[in-house]
Amino acid sequence: MSSRLSLTVRDAVADLPPTASALDLLPAARRVAAVTVGAALDAAREVGKHVSCRPHCGACCRQMVPIGAVEAVDLADLVAELLADRQAVVRGRFADAVARLDAAGLLAPAPPGQPRQFIPSDDPRDVRRRYFELGIPCPFLDDESCSIHPRRPLICREYHVSSPPERCGKLYREEVDGLGPSLSLGPVVAATASDAAGVGMAGFPLTLALEWAPTVAAAVRRPLPAGAAAAAFVRRVEHADDDGTDAPPERVAA
Repeated sequence: MSSRLSLTVRDAVADLPPTASALDLLPAARRVAAVTVGAALDAAREVGKHVSCRPHCGACCRQMVPIGAVEAVDLADLVAELLADRQAVVRGRFADAVARLDAAGLLAPAPPGQPRQFIPSDDPRDVRRRYFELGIPCPFLDDESCSIHPRRPLICREYHVSSPPERCGKLYREEVDGLGPSLSLGPVVAATASDAAGVGMAGFPLTLALEWAPTVAAAVRRPLPAGAAAAAFVRRVEHADDDGTDAPPERVAA
């Protein structure tokens, strides 16, 4: 791990309370993501590539956005904090997204009260393609822009392209040139929560967040022994950066 990244990670966890929970790691992860993304975009500019993403360019917000338990709980908290009218709109969007996935045959049945998951597939890329072709917008998408930008998922922070914006709307048919960092913080946070709090590492689309959050909230919020969350996060970042096992998921391949 580079000295700059190591310093960033240790600075990011320095402000965590002694008995931090897995959920408390998200602000630290966002700080680290800002540095890794900035470095990736600087490197791209050095070879003549520039970010083509613009406001009101929301094609990427119809891709499958994979998250884990920690981010699901944070998003559920965010929804619960909204004013009643706005909350009803957003919850309705989540319900509509789940209904469309179900109607398309992408979701496996689950016992009452249990969250659903995608039907197992030998071709995950085909599942992502089918999801995209449904055209389901992120529940937080307004006027083709993110309405929760400060609390958007880590993978969204890491997603940038240099290809013409219109290609993003033709994903899986035209090539899209991604500029993301080699280290993806979403899997790192999920692995840290598994190490430190025993939270399952299952990933799922953002559109299922409100179904998953109640089943994992207690573990994600549970205070951990002094320093455990910070130490586990530092170890996981070091491990992922050294061997590349947590490279970003394929969100930009045609």
